[in-house]
Amino acid sequence: MALLNRLWTYFSGDTKQLQKQVDAFKIGILGAANICNMALINPGSKLSNILIYGIAARNRQKAEAFARKHHIPK
Repeated sequence: MALLNRLWTYFSGDTKQLQKQVDAFKIGILGAANICNMALINPGSKLSNILIYGIAARNRQKAEAFARKHHIPK
């Protein structure tokens, strides 16, 4: 059941932006792999108390492109 829930969340296409709380928990991502979308970006965008704050990768250009694509501030 958890797998179906995860797949639904990933493919649902629900992209509305929530108003984030001021004291939201900030998460930094190490690595710009495709798994980040399903594991962190999509679930984090649906919660008002989670903020994906930064991204780091071996390749700086890849990290910057990933941050622009997913509206990650740093």
